[in-house]
Amino acid sequence: MAYVGRTPVRGQNREIDDISSSFNGSSTAFTLQSGGVNTSPGSVNQLFVNLGGVMQNPGTDFTVSNYTITFTTPPASGLSFWALIQGDAVDINTPADDSVTGAKLAVSLVAGDTLYASGTDTLARLAKGTDGQVLKLASGVPSWAADAQDSTLTTQGDILYRDGSGYARLAAGTSGQFLKTLGSGANPAWAAGGLGSDAQNNTVGGADAGNSFTGSDATDNTLIGHDAGTAVTTGDFNVCLGSQSGKTITTGGYNIAVGNLAMGSGTVTGSHCIALGNEALEDFTSGDACVAIGLKSQNKLTTGASNISMGNYSLKDNVDGSYNVAIGQSALEDFEPGSANTGCNTAVGHRAGGNVSTGTNNTLIGFTAGGSGVVTGNQNTAVGYNALEDLTSGSYNVAIGFETGKDLTTGGGNIFIGHKAGDSMTSGSNNNIAIGYECLQAAQSGVSSSVGVGYRALKSQTADCYNVAIGDSAGMDITTSAQNTLVGHKAGENIIDGPYNVAIGAFALRMGTSSEDCTAVGRSSLSSLTTGDYNTAVGRDAAHDLTTGSNNLVLGYSATTPGDGSSNQVVLGNSSIAALRCQQTSISSLSDERDKTDIIDLPAGLDFLNTLKPRQFKWQIRNEPDNPNNGKVRAGFIAQELKTAQTGKEYVDLMDEEDPNKLTARQGNLIPVLVKAVQELSAENTALEARIATLEAV
Repeated sequence: MAYVGRTPVRGQNREIDDISSSFNGSSTAFTLQSGGVNTSPGSVNQLFVNLGGVMQNPGTDFTVSNYTITFTTPPASGLSFWALIQGDAVDINTPADDSVTGAKLAVSLVAGDTLYASGTDTLARLAKGTDGQVLKLASGVPSWAADAQDSTLTTQGDILYRDGSGYARLAAGTSGQFLKTLGSGANPAWAAGGLGSDAQNNTVGGADAGNSFTGSDATDNTLIGHDAGTAVTTGDFNVCLGSQSGKTITTGGYNIAVGNLAMGSGTVTGSHCIALGNEALEDFTSGDACVAIGLKSQNKLTTGASNISMGNYSLKDNVDGSYNVAIGQSALEDFEPGSANTGCNTAVGHRAGGNVSTGTNNTLIGFTAGGSGVVTGNQNTAVGYNALEDLTSGSYNVAIGFETGKDLTTGGGNIFIGHKAGDSMTSGSNNNIAIGYECLQAAQSGVSSSVGVGYRALKSQTADCYNVAIGDSAGMDITTSAQNTLVGHKAGENIIDGPYNVAIGAFALRMGTSSEDCTAVGRSSLSSLTTGDYNTAVGRDAAHDLTTGSNNLVLGYSATTPGDGSSNQVVLGNSSIAALRCQQTSISSLSDERDKTDIIDLPAGLDFLNTLKPRQFKWQIRNEPDNPNNGKVRAGFIAQELKTAQTGKEYVDLMDEEDPNKLTARQGNLIPVLVKAVQELSAENTALEARIATLEAV
């Protein structure tokens, strides 16, 4: 058929598979398929789409990209769909995807043929070859040819290689051979196996390995590597792996050397040793039962025995020391006692005991534990990061915990247990015990014979003080105060420079910043005292409100002085005390004439007594509803009435109002007044008797 203008390209009309089941009123993009195969139109205008019986406008109601159609408005659920790709298009000159078949090609093909490009936009047919042929390219044109490789290989096990002109066959070798290359420009060949065993069960591999065997003495050795075990003569059961490993083993047996120069320099007669690592046990000669693992581990050891080291440079400088254990890089690296059969150190951790030189019988566990010091110190135990890190010549110390005793250099006989316990002690600090977090942390040089047990006990002490503090924060603020004994939670916590105190019980003498020579026994006894001295309080809360008073003796639960600044008081019990019991009924008081002046006869006597008002009363202690004395009927005096009675005669001192809330009576001071009154009555009685006698005589 003739056309006016350009002739349309014919294509195949394809109906699109129904996609309406995917409509949900929200999705807009869907895949186009025809017969279950993804398909796409040449352009959007080539696709006819009907939704719900309404034709859609291409480019406006929908767009197409490859296999995907995208609607402008999401199709509603239940809406019908029909679409068709139009094959004829005037403006499209490309057939639809997957639409060209072999029948449409200009070259006819049959089964097995190969289609290739013989020129630009030109196709050609290569007829199929025969069985076994391979495709060969010459001047850009393929052809079938015989398989040269297949014809070269004739026997199972053959190897194909490239010689100078083409492919060549290497016939299969014999059992146990291995393929050996002879370098560039040479053909490969089969060679005998690299390892072999002799009649004495020695296995050798490597240049000059085991080349001192006589053939009848050494047995059961395994030597692999250049010069491995090259000097072994009569040694048995040695294993050497690595260049020059066990190079100088002669008569030693049961040794294992792995690594370059491991056991490689000394004339080894020792046995039962293990060296794993380059230059491990390099200088080893006659020691026994040593284990060295790591680069240069026990590198200089010659005659030492029973050493175990694991880690690069561990026990590196040890020549003749024995019975040491070093685990960790550079652990005991500098150790060298200078005499045989000495050592007995144990160091575990990076650089643990790294600077120990001649020290012995030390146990150092943790990162750099004893790492910078312990040069000559003996019998120290350090467990923890940087524990006893700087110790040099100090001995008999125990440090367990993070940085415990870290700065100690020459002190001895100390025990530090806990995070940073004693970590600032330096030279000359001896015989201290610090157990607990940051216990004795600030102590510096010359601190000796102090004991701190508990969280931050004696944390701030800096000087040589001979203090004992046991309990959480006990004596925590003491700096230079000396010879205190503090036992209990926060006992003497805030003492700074007050010496010679004893505090036993939680919070006892807690606030005594500069108090000295005080004794507090009982929970919170003297807990508020700050600057008072020479006080003694025994009992829970005894003198707990005293702040600045001195020279008081307070005994009993909640027994208190009259005021917070009271001094020179003796207090026996609290207001609940109902009786004082003692074998003796009187208390001796000082009354030496040599200590008195202005002595006269007592003016107060019978007349004064007549002003007093003996009373009967019932106790009802204020603010103490549970006081056991409440409700008891007793006889006595009223303090306020005694005060009135002694006005003008205050020297009789019958009451005390130091504590205005609790006035007290000193009834014992009435004895001199009573004696004076009796004397006056006696004089009157004598006069009356004389008068009666005179009257009776008349």
